[in-house]
This record gives sequence, C-alpha cells and structure tokens, in this order.
Amino acid sequence: MSSSAENSPRPDVTRFDMIVVGLGPSGAALAHRASLRGWDVLGVDPQPVWRNTYGLFTDELPDWLPDPPVESLSTPSVIGESEHHPDREYAILDNDALRRRFLTFPTIIGAAAEVGRRRVRVNNRTHVADIVVDARGATETEGPVQQAYGVVLHDEAAPVWMDLRPLEHGTTPTFHYQIPVRGGMLHEETSLVHQGPLPWEVLRNALRQRIGDHPDAEVIASEKVLFPMNAPADIDPTGPVPFGARAGFINPISGFSVATSLELTDPTLDTLSSIIRGGTQHRLPWMTPRYRADRRLLSIGQQVLLELDPDELPLFLEKVFTLSRTEQKRFLHLGDPVGTMRGMLRIFLACDRHLQRRIIRAVVSRSQRS
Repeated sequence: MSSSAENSPRPDVTRFDMIVVGLGPSGAALAHRASLRGWDVLGVDPQPVWRNTYGLFTDELPDWLPDPPVESLSTPSVIGESEHHPDREYAILDNDALRRRFLTFPTIIGAAAEVGRRRVRVNNRTHVADIVVDARGATETEGPVQQAYGVVLHDEAAPVWMDLRPLEHGTTPTFHYQIPVRGGMLHEETSLVHQGPLPWEVLRNALRQRIGDHPDAEVIASEKVLFPMNAPADIDPTGPVPFGARAGFINPISGFSVATSLELTDPTLDTLSSIIRGGTQHRLPWMTPRYRADRRLLSIGQQVLLELDPDELPLFLEKVFTLSRTEQKRFLHLGDPVGTMRGMLRIFLACDRHLQRRIIRAVVSRSQRS
C-alpha cells in the first residue's frame, strides 16, 4: 500500500465512509472534498500519476478551487475561414501538483478486482464503506469516440484552441490544437467525434501535414487520447455510484468532462451525505431533468457532427465561435439545456441554406432511429 501523498490506510481499519475507485482528477477531487468534510475516505487506483493532459477554461473553475496549480495559462484563438478570439483564459493543469493537493486521504495503489455497492476488493483484501464511488473513467463500449494524437516540441507558436482549416489530403475531418505546456508546445491533431476509432496513422499523417516531420530527438513527449463519446449506461441501483466520465459527464459535442466533474463535486457530496447520516440517497445532481434534457439536446448535435461531410464540418464548427462569449460558455457547458437550445438555434441561423438542409437531414435521421 502506498500513496503519492504518503498516506496509507491504517492496517486495523477496513470500514470507511466512502471508497473512491479511480483517482483521476474527477475521483481525486470528490475524495478530497469528502475528506475535508471529515469523512473517512479511501482511494484506490492502479496508477500513481496522471498521464493525460487536462485543460479547462478558468471561468469554469468552482469557487472551492480558484487557484489550481497550472502548467500554463493562455488565451487561445480559433482559426477557420477567419480568426476568432473567444477571450477566455485557458489553463493546462499541473498534474503532479494538483494530484498532491487532492490526495489528502489514504490511498491504495492497485487495480480493484471487485467494485460493489458497499465493498471493494483490491490486493486480495476487502474494504467496506457506506458509499462506493466508481470514477474509473468512461466504460469501453462501441459507438462514437474522440481521438487525438499529439507531440510536444520546443516551439513558441501562438496558442490555438482549434485550427479548423481542412487539410489538402484529409478524408477525415480533424482540427489542430496547439497549447503551451511544461517544456514546450503541445501540437495535437484531434478527431472531434467519429463512429469508432481511427487508425492512429490517420492522425499521425494529419499532424505531419500541419507541422511537418520532426526527428525523434526534437520530440519532448507524445500523447494518444481515445475515449467514448456515447451516452452513459443506466445507473445500476445495486452497484457503486458512478462519477465523472463514468457517470456521463463527457459533453457529447465537445468531449469536455473535467470542469463538469469539478462543478458537480460538492453537489454530489451534498446528495450522498444523507447516506452518511444514516438516511437514504436522494437523486444525484446529473440525474435531474435539466441534465437529462441537455444530454438529449447535445446528442442531437453530436449526430449532426457525425453526418456532416469533411468539408462541411469545419464550416459548422466555426459558427460556434460566432456566438458571444456568454453564449459560447453556455452552449459548451453540460447541464444548461436553455443555453444549448439557444446556441443551436443561433448556429443554425448562421449557416448557409445548404448547411441548414444538411443539419435538418441529420436531425431527422436521428429521430427516425430513436
């Protein structure tokens, strides 16, 4: 048993208020905030570090985390047929420092062999809790995915959140993401949403077209990203409480999830606190009609993205950045169906007639399959 926070569960304790399985940013934040409430918390994860790059807009940070440790802060542009400046500060989180800040509770490094509603078995030992949370990330299922391949180079290029300009020889629409990170600039080619994984060579070739070939000696680091973008499975009332991507916090259009997890950390603990007090669990925040309605709306938007042709998708995405800063924030924020509906309407009206017809066909196609 070990922990990055140099904590380990006391050998005589096998029962906890809460066990969180999966200590990525979502699970670690939930366990951290629970420990600050005085709950007896145990964390379980096979990985002692966070390997992915995590970014979010600073105006999405919750009140309880106003100053997270970051690798970089920038105000990136968006490039399409023209250049857009959303004027929103974007942060790349400092994984090691934030993980150390969050791990204020005992942890076990190991893969859980069993994760139930009240018990977790790991390293041949069973631990029991009033609440077990499964925050191990999105489940592996067939369907739409977001996928990216990137490299970190010594580079001083201007930060760009999305370069939507199509590639000459690209048959699959991708966008370029270049953001400062520790030691250099992350250049990443991303397929926003695609029906099933692409061969990695497709993204590597797209990246080469964007930035050219670079000898291995010039590449500081590389990164592969692949996660499902489909709707979450129904919550099993006899199983653990899902949280983060496991609970469907991945936005069906943008793929964002970290900011939503941080936002819902305290409301989730407020709901679960009734169990700690000996009562029954109330409806979880992301199971409310508001969140369900927004996911349905965004899933329609996802279907539009999936059905547009490679030359049409960049034109559609660029319309998102013709919205005002407030409208963009609401449209890209999971859990705001009114903001999503208004954003969709304004984007639709900003498209030309050809693109409007394509959008309508995609929406009708989805409704016929539902």
